Amino acid sequence: MVKYWQNNPSHWEQISISEAQQLANEGYFVVAGWINPSGGSGHVVVVVPGEETYSPKWGCDVPQTMDTGGNKRTPSQPISDGFGPDKKRQCEIL
Repeated sequence: MVKYWQNNPSHWEQISISEAQQLANEGYFVVAGWINPSGGSGHVVVVVPGEETYSPKWGCDVPQTMDTGGNKRTPSQPISDGFGPDKKRQCEIL
């Protein structure tokens, strides 16, 4: 999915983490994804309306996401719960 987003800039625009929560709250469809460099399965989440929270893992305020990964079946959780600190710089937010 992330490669598709990257290859279709007329339909997808990369945004900063600081823009993600505001845009989701305004009704925009905001997603985030990580490409696994080993070629295995990556990970994708949807940013949902809510309030940013401070993440000690990422060292900044982060948006709320809907994540369907293992043991992640909650209405919302910080993006840093779905992408560990090692994935922060590789996470694409669109």
